[in-house]
Amino acid sequence: MNGSPPPKAHQVIGEYRRVVASIKKGQDSLNRLKVEYNELEHLARQIDQALATIPFTDRQEAKRLIEEY
Repeated sequence: MNGSPPPKAHQVIGEYRRVVASIKKGQDSLNRLKVEYNELEHLARQIDQALATIPFTDRQEAKRLIEEY
């Protein structure tokens, strides 16, 4: 034997590396989604605070406009 792993073992190692890379890519995507979700939560709080400063009848109109978008 020349010291290199048999082809089957080499294939398994390659598949293992592919799966690990796929998992890492999924984790990166999940982390991005968490950041975006946190940003959306922050914006929602800002919208709620802004709406609280608007008189009630105008607030209903503002909510309607927000829901349209």
